[in-house]
Amino acid sequence: MEAQQNNVTTNNSDVTMAETANQLVKQITVPTEGVPERSIFKLLEEDPFKHLDYIQTLCVQDKSLMPRLASHASGKAIEIICEKILHKRSNIKEDFLDVFYLFFFPYFLQRKYTWFCLHLLVKASKAHPNRFQTTMKTLLVNTKIQSCILQDYVQRLNEVECAKMLQLYEELYFNAETFAHILPVTYLLCKNGGMTDDTFPLIYSGLNRYRDFCAQNKNYGKLLLFVVQNVHERNVRPKHLKKLIQSHRTIYKSLCRFAFVKFLLKLENQQEEIYFEPLITVPRPLDILQI
Repeated sequence: MEAQQNNVTTNNSDVTMAETANQLVKQITVPTEGVPERSIFKLLEEDPFKHLDYIQTLCVQDKSLMPRLASHASGKAIEIICEKILHKRSNIKEDFLDVFYLFFFPYFLQRKYTWFCLHLLVKASKAHPNRFQTTMKTLLVNTKIQSCILQDYVQRLNEVECAKMLQLYEELYFNAETFAHILPVTYLLCKNGGMTDDTFPLIYSGLNRYRDFCAQNKNYGKLLLFVVQNVHERNVRPKHLKKLIQSHRTIYKSLCRFAFVKFLLKLENQQEEIYFEPLITVPRPLDILQI
């Protein structure tokens, strides 16, 4: 009986990270009436360091204070307190860090994009990498955050870091709108070395799922071109890739066609070197003229 109860508990707690991230985004709302945070704003402006312990206590008790602070506190006060929070030797409470990473970033990054936005992302990723991973999942599905912020962040990542960030896609659900919004970020992650045998299926499934919705989206075409130029025969069926190109309607379609011809020629040359009958039937390069 006890084993059954443990099993039920395990099943109930088995919630995917995608659902968790999307739920968190929906939960973060900023009340417009009855806002009692004036005293906290005053403390922030006066001396954030001196009152940090008190601010931590209030934000843990009332989690709605954090998004309000992120949305309305002065940039100077936020810079001071964030530097303190993200300093490795700072004595910050664990429960406050949970609130900070879940509820601060999604609202602060909706404000005017400044140098501190990028600085904050970079520093947070190094200070508390595990918490930052959870935060990044909420940012990737938040269409209210400017894509250029995450684009600039991605430009600072190495190949391994890009691949890890792309792997987060597996734990998230992108609808058509969020997939289109994050396309520039996805392209940079792939271009900077993140597209591996492990992450390719995540990218390709998105391209296939939203090909009609993104038929006239140039960012989609740009990503599709990169995929066609870097795809391997073990990753995709040529006929299926051809359908993606056929359905597209931007200037990148013609570029994808030429890249697809090269892909077919490469397959044909490879199969000529194999002494047994190939398992994959490769269309002739001239078939591309039908696209």
